[in-house]
Amino acid sequence: MGLPRLALPIALACVVTPLVARADATAEQLYQQGRDAARSKNWTLACARFRASQEREPAPGTLLNLGDCEEHLGRWIDALGHFESAARTFKPGDDRVAYARQRALAVAGKLPKLMIRLDPGSVPETAVEVDGVAGPTPGNKPILVDPGEHVIVVRAPRRAPVRSTIRLAAGEARELLLSPGGAVASEPGPVAGAPAPEPLAAPAPRAATASEPAPLTPLRPAGYASLAVGALGLGIGTLGGLLTLSAKSAADDGCTQSGCTEAGLSAESRGKTWSTISTVGFVVGGLALATGVALLWLAPSPRAPAIVARPAQGGAEARFVASF
Repeated sequence: MGLPRLALPIALACVVTPLVARADATAEQLYQQGRDAARSKNWTLACARFRASQEREPAPGTLLNLGDCEEHLGRWIDALGHFESAARTFKPGDDRVAYARQRALAVAGKLPKLMIRLDPGSVPETAVEVDGVAGPTPGNKPILVDPGEHVIVVRAPRRAPVRSTIRLAAGEARELLLSPGGAVASEPGPVAGAPAPEPLAAPAPRAATASEPAPLTPLRPAGYASLAVGALGLGIGTLGGLLTLSAKSAADDGCTQSGCTEAGLSAESRGKTWSTISTVGFVVGGLALATGVALLWLAPSPRAPAIVARPAQGGAEARFVASF
């Protein structure tokens, strides 16, 4: 019984290992695909390929190419970050350090500059957000942004937020004087001199009687729920394993010694994702099954239903009480 249960995890490990081993070769192939797309001026595809290559195998040369295609797409802030990072990453003495710094300076010179100042009457806790991100301390120095439309929000405690929208052109410098909105009404407090409300009396504890059933224990329902989660986890793990094997087959068909096709790369990515899902499913499912069995073993045995008779005004009432 033990060997069949180990067969699927072993098969999954055999699939994942070659996928990881080919990461460097895949990074090089993605880089070359990015270069080809850049020569064709397909900047969107070029950025996607360079970014994927950089994630697999970071390299300053890839950052230079990524900054170049980001600049062509008008994402100058991202391009500036890539050029500056490449200049810091190249080894000292490399000619590409000066080139990366030159490209960074050229992009920085085209970026719009926005100086934000606060009205002198603003409270010290006033903060500014630019495009949903907390901005620098207002008035210290201008910030660099991409050309286009930007949303600026001013917030302060107990003040209404103020939202502004501006559009900046390439190389434009602008200064804004902002202030938070008006005071926000706070919740009314207790009126001076009014009597304090009397505390509600706590209900008297109910005496337990021998004729009533014991409280319902949560162990048995929790055990059944844990078993259901365990079955679901094993099902997801099995499905993930099958899909991993399918992706492995597709990746082998799409990848040869000369490189991988688009379909082959996509199949490799799917295989890694489903392999992770399968492993998590088996781990969670096994833990949940073990927990469910333990809870059911610890839960007290169900008691048989009992008939309880109580006197009532004008006669008697009979109640059917079932304890579980």
